[in-house]
Amino acid sequence: KTFDCSGEYLISSTHNKIIMTSDEAIRHHTGGLVLLKLNF
Repeated sequence: KTFDCSGEYLISSTHNKIIMTSDEAIRHHTGGLVLLKLNF
């Protein structure tokens, strides 16, 4: 049972990191598009 809990924690922790990374990537991409529109 303890092993299952730690396994679930590991998966959810990795999942959260992936979500954070993709969220940052989207924010960075959107920021780049806004800068592009301001320049032209």
